Amino acid sequence: LWGLINSAGTANPTASNEWLTKKDFVSVLDVNLLGLIDVTLHMLPFLRKAKGSVVNMSSMLGRLSFIGGGYPISKYGIEAFSNSLRQEMQTLGVHVSVVESGAFSTPIYDPPEESLQRIWHQLAPDIQETMGGSSWKC
Repeated sequence: LWGLINSAGTANPTASNEWLTKKDFVSVLDVNLLGLIDVTLHMLPFLRKAKGSVVNMSSMLGRLSFIGGGYPISKYGIEAFSNSLRQEMQTLGVHVSVVESGAFSTPIYDPPEESLQRIWHQLAPDIQETMGGSSWKC
């Protein structure tokens, strides 16, 4: 195997951290970070044999977090995993790179209205009131 490109990702649900549940964070981390780690670990024997390359897609949010939810956390994790993997694989001839994309208008950053509505309705009443109560709109 000459190369592995890890680019699967999801950003939803994205909302204020206080609005989210552990399950919301885990659903994003499972795809963006743990899936990337799982695939990479399974492919490393083939990459070592071929002295191949790993390219992990991250984001500028792996360095600067300005939205809540699991997305920026997962991107920080990709940066850390890639940095340690790069050090470990360098002497074995495997190259590890990270691509940190910038802000692009794509559907991954647009939380579906039904997701925001679900999150809003699961909030404790005191948090809803702090955020504007019944006047809050998606």
